[in-house]
Amino acid sequence: MKWVVDPEIDIINDASDKTDQPLTRRSPRAWAIQLAGCRLCRNLTFAAFAAILVIEVAILIPSYRNYEEGLLQSRVDIVSQAIVTLIKAAQGQDVPESALESLLTSSPLTGVSLRRNGTEYRVGEAIDTSYPADGLLRAAPRTSKGTIDLAWRSDVRFSGYEVLARIDVSNVPSKLVAFVFRILGLSLLIAVFVTAVTMFVIDRMMLSPLLRLRDRISRAGEDAEHPLEYLTPAGRSDEFGQVERVFNSLLKQNAAYLARLKRLNQELDQLLEARTRTLRKTEKELEIRTLYDQLTGLANRSLFEEQLNSHFGSSEHSRGKEAVLVLGLNDFQTLNGLAGHETGDRVLQEIARRVAGFSADHGRVARLGGDVFGLLVEERARTPIDLEARISTVIESCQRPIQIGRKTFEFEFSAGVAISGLDGQDARTLLSHA
Repeated sequence: MKWVVDPEIDIINDASDKTDQPLTRRSPRAWAIQLAGCRLCRNLTFAAFAAILVIEVAILIPSYRNYEEGLLQSRVDIVSQAIVTLIKAAQGQDVPESALESLLTSSPLTGVSLRRNGTEYRVGEAIDTSYPADGLLRAAPRTSKGTIDLAWRSDVRFSGYEVLARIDVSNVPSKLVAFVFRILGLSLLIAVFVTAVTMFVIDRMMLSPLLRLRDRISRAGEDAEHPLEYLTPAGRSDEFGQVERVFNSLLKQNAAYLARLKRLNQELDQLLEARTRTLRKTEKELEIRTLYDQLTGLANRSLFEEQLNSHFGSSEHSRGKEAVLVLGLNDFQTLNGLAGHETGDRVLQEIARRVAGFSADHGRVARLGGDVFGLLVEERARTPIDLEARISTVIESCQRPIQIGRKTFEFEFSAGVAISGLDGQDARTLLSHA
């Protein structure tokens, strides 16, 4: 905003420069006595001091939480990186117990368990319960020894392993205490410094004229739609007179800006409506993306379970035999290591295409995670092919060689089948039995 100042202010400045007298120097004792006798000065000083402390405390609380979360996350990152390095070093083979022991001595771990395909590797302290590693770490339960138990159940970095880890975080509380004392000390120093400066400024100000001007500003602010009603002649020829002239100029500018603001508000309302429509469209797109696997285009596990449960609860469920087929690609990690992740992705896409060809409903075929796919197989009444034959057909189709560029790849699959009604009545139970 541009300030418009009356030209005669320059003349007033010249006159005031000639009449101003040098400030009388006072001793610190006299300055303190004057401040102590000023009730308004005491109130303002106390308010400034208290406000600074409140602000610093308000900043300290989230800073404390963020710092604690950061400390815990750094410990967890060290552990997860160490486990990833160990798994990569094993190259798909059995993890040596000596490597696990070395992992405990070289990281904050006090216990670790690796599970995959029914095989478990465990060393160190036993882990009874666990907390999700991607959750809020400061909310994780801690043992009496200052450790937390975390779990990585479907992290692609661990090559299909389910990892349980007990991590030593006993040094975090002491670091938090030191952090709090540092912040409190700095806050108190800032509060004292700002309070001293505030007292000095208040001592140099003429409070009464400012309070009168404040009242006029307050009334003008409350009645913002009629700024010209609060114009007053500048009766003084000193600095306060200059302030009044500037304020009068500001009121005139506000009257002009008010009309412009109304036009801008109308334009803003139109822009807001357009933005809202765009956000709603984006929300719908994001909702769709969270239900489908981005690599293969198949439904993810959540949508798969939701569609199966909806199907099992409908009248179509009783028309014929149905089974949930779970297919797992064997030695897929070896393919990724030898041929590269790009080739591995193309293989997954081709298998997804083949599996999807056996389902007319996009919600009944899914990529359950990694190299595992799920499919609802139905026995159709109009064809003589029974359920077992359809399942065999799906598996044979997936096991056909896959051509990627000039190379041909052959794979074996592990298959699990759960019969609806025999092994369970809901998606989660059937998937656990497949």
